[in-house]
Amino acid sequence: MHKTLSKLAVLPMLIFSLFSISQETINTGIQIKKKLSVEYQDGHSCMTQTRAETKEDALYNTDKCGAVKYELSKKGRLFSIQELNQDKEWYEWGTFKVVHSFADEANTSKRFTFLCEDGSVFTYVPNTESGSLVILDISTEEVIHFIYD
Repeated sequence: MHKTLSKLAVLPMLIFSLFSISQETINTGIQIKKKLSVEYQDGHSCMTQTRAETKEDALYNTDKCGAVKYELSKKGRLFSIQELNQDKEWYEWGTFKVVHSFADEANTSKRFTFLCEDGSVFTYVPNTESGSLVILDISTEEVIHFIYD
């Protein structure tokens, strides 16, 4: 009888711990869990680079671009790109499901990287020598976008 009661007492703790472990496993990929918004005014600089096997094969183009806003949801699960239309209203150009995110340092600048479900990669460097930088490597695009002030 004593063995049965002790087994019954341990069973709820076992089930709870398995549930907790499974929840932690699901969320381990998303490390940046805060609402983030980066906005560039109309006329900011942007550069594109074609996908190529070597830097020498890549083609580059620089231009001035219209207003754009990048937002990360509060829980860090969605990354959205918004643009300003002719009526001066924001519309959502695209939303991407984040499966892994992390922060690190490169060349003494902090950067945030978001890896998405469809293979897209977004990198945000808030402080470079010339201001903030957003790198958009969207899997369906033929070019990589570099957005900066």
